[in-house]
Amino acid sequence: MAQHERVSDGDRHWREFEDIDILSMLHVHLLCAYRMTLGPEWSRRDVLDAKNRLYYVLDGGGEMICGGQKTALLPGHLYLIPSGARRTYGCERRLELYWSHFTMRLHSGRDVFEGADNALELQPTNPAKVARQFKEMAASFEDNAAATVLSRSGILMQLVAPFLNAVDPLDLQRRLSAMLPFQSLLTEIEAHCHAPVDIPRLAASIGMSASHFTRRFTEALGVSPGRYILRRRIEEAQLRLVQGDEKLETIGIALGFCDGFHFSRTFKKLTGISPSHYRAMVRQP
Repeated sequence: MAQHERVSDGDRHWREFEDIDILSMLHVHLLCAYRMTLGPEWSRRDVLDAKNRLYYVLDGGGEMICGGQKTALLPGHLYLIPSGARRTYGCERRLELYWSHFTMRLHSGRDVFEGADNALELQPTNPAKVARQFKEMAASFEDNAAATVLSRSGILMQLVAPFLNAVDPLDLQRRLSAMLPFQSLLTEIEAHCHAPVDIPRLAASIGMSASHFTRRFTEALGVSPGRYILRRRIEEAQLRLVQGDEKLETIGIALGFCDGFHFSRTFKKLTGISPSHYRAMVRQP
């Protein structure tokens, strides 16, 4: 990381850092946030999810086995369960908690926490603040105004930030560096992921031939341009499935699919479950 040091106003110094802007390369989606009291009915074995979960336990207790590691769910503790980690969980008596589902993906589509097998746990030094943050996220969840979405995404990032110590910084830096040449193009794709895929136009926009662009893009992001755009459509669909009760056909057509059947078939192919099953499942802690 390069740094420049300059002098101004007498002996006061300030530094300007040049670094990769990780925030511009992240897709942060808060899928849901709720407060709930659970009992013995909250019990499942060998569950595999494609999203991260964040729990903050208020009262009572439970137990979770994630990646072969047993973890007690204790009041005042914050837990992050990474996407792709198999888990078994249960509650003998009572468990009161705030919970949320979220994704925090790089432009490549890979989640920042992907590859972590075990649940991550910490005990916040200011539990009252954490409870207030969850309460604000949950209270604002039905409001999709731009300022509200930005505010709750910011709260989510504050809650998740301490867990980033578990992420390999060299691996993250490598992934970010590989994506840097495509940053402006990825921003354009993000804004128009519902539009038909036009590889020659995308390639020409950054001065490459279609074949060279496809090869370089696939090497950098680990997935072809067409597959990347399709995955972004499905991620946007996941968000709309959670945040409202739109018909599946309406969501599919809005995101560039031919009809509801085409959308549902593609969604299941990429996620392993149907859109309706996903909508029901994601509303559970």
